[in-house]
Amino acid sequence: MLNYCKSICRYQWLIPCLLVLFCFTSFYALGSMYPPAHIGDKWYKAYIVRHIAAAVIMGLWFYWMSVRTPRLFGVVLLPYFVASWLYMPQGLVYGDLTVAMFESLLATDSEEAFAYLQNFPIYVWVLWVAYLLFFLGMAVVIRRKQKLNNNIATGRKIKFERGAIYLLAIAVAFLFFIKPAYRNFVHDESYAINKWLMPQKFSARLIYVPYMTYKDLQFSKEAQNEVPQWQIEKVSPVYQNYVVVLGESVRADYLPMYGYPLNTSPFLSRVNGIRLANYVAPAPSTIVSISRVLSLTDENGQPKYAYTLINLANMAGFDTFWLSNQGKMGRDDSAVAKIGIRAKQYVFTKLGDYNETVLSDEVLLPHFQNALDVQTENPKLIVLHLLGSHPGFCDRITKEPEMYLPSRNMSCYLESLIQTDHLLQQVDDMLRHKQQSYSVVYFSDHGLSSAIDGWNSMVVGTKYKQNYAVPFIRFSSDSTKQEVIYSRKSGFDALSGLAQWMGIRETQLSRKPDFFAEGENGPVYVFNQEKLVDFDTLADDPAQKP
Repeated sequence: MLNYCKSICRYQWLIPCLLVLFCFTSFYALGSMYPPAHIGDKWYKAYIVRHIAAAVIMGLWFYWMSVRTPRLFGVVLLPYFVASWLYMPQGLVYGDLTVAMFESLLATDSEEAFAYLQNFPIYVWVLWVAYLLFFLGMAVVIRRKQKLNNNIATGRKIKFERGAIYLLAIAVAFLFFIKPAYRNFVHDESYAINKWLMPQKFSARLIYVPYMTYKDLQFSKEAQNEVPQWQIEKVSPVYQNYVVVLGESVRADYLPMYGYPLNTSPFLSRVNGIRLANYVAPAPSTIVSISRVLSLTDENGQPKYAYTLINLANMAGFDTFWLSNQGKMGRDDSAVAKIGIRAKQYVFTKLGDYNETVLSDEVLLPHFQNALDVQTENPKLIVLHLLGSHPGFCDRITKEPEMYLPSRNMSCYLESLIQTDHLLQQVDDMLRHKQQSYSVVYFSDHGLSSAIDGWNSMVVGTKYKQNYAVPFIRFSSDSTKQEVIYSRKSGFDALSGLAQWMGIRETQLSRKPDFFAEGENGPVYVFNQEKLVDFDTLADDPAQKP
């Protein structure tokens, strides 16, 4: 055996090849087996090339250290292997480390942990053992090579080389590990969390996930301590099930009911109900808009988080459910989630940032069915918060676009609208099958505006009417015709409209006019992330048409 090791160590190319192979294998162990969803063949090839290039660079860097600074090599390589080996079963099956995984770990006892490990497929454990044996075999070969290669020059030159290697090691550690972890922890940014390259993403998540878990626990505790002071005068619901579907980044002018020439919403365009033709969202981004739609606001348009739709429904005797395919504790999610966790039952598919993982909105449907199946004499309010058409359109869709515009991104946007429409039809079918009276309100949180590079894509913005002009549609089990309300409606008044819809009369909200009836077309103001501005003063950003 000793002679065999000596013979294979004579091949100078063997160790760098082993280290490159080890690095590439470690990327899979750390969860990069699953690339971003629906990235297409072109981007999948780029994804593979990036990981191969990273494996070559890291493998050669490890090799250089093994020759020049064996002690530093061991200090760096061993912890990296241990982390990747311990995480490998989860990485192969579930992908990236997430807040949900970490919270489950904290809440799991030894019996549940053993049952969890038993659920992994046998091939995972085979690969897990093979990875360990590969590393041990590689370590033996490298160690033998170091002993045979003990004739490296000494003196000032080698000291200089070792100093340079130490500086290089610090620089690489900073770029791959320290920088992403620092930006996540100090600045609360999602930097590197969704990068495609390992191990930068994993190192960032090692800090991000425990930190967000801690924030989640504190956040939930604070939210439960806020006491609302609603003054409910009367509760007279008409339906058994009330459903609010919060859409994402849907511009009204890309739907056929609002004048778009392609049928991007076949269900909504034919369903009987009430459509608000000129509904204006209160703000141009999710967290700023939804927090103002579902909460009372002061004279400056700032939300009062103790006065929300969920609290109102709870006090009125409704059983409340919040089902979200967006994040719970991300920088762009927490204010909305603070409303949602006041529901009597809530589900978040992502406990961290909204973009923590890419999941179809249909993942909410089983939870929606569970909410419908809850036996109760009380009326229900069920809120579904979709990821819908959030920018990054091609990552949101589950199949290739059926309608085409010159830009692939915009074709994906149209497909995302079709998918949301199909989900709404599924919601309607599930409600009908339950054979209970129901009413559904669907509206989008905000719109979008064209990117700077023309029609290539759309982004969140503040300067155009289309950043705020979004669909608002209501349909019910007893709807017999399509009605259109043409007077302008503001999202700042939506909470009073939802209370009227649910049959709740509350002292402050009852002062508002009927939200689902024609009224005066007075000025409508929107909050542009800085101040309230008149909607009519904003410029137009026309939709791209085929």
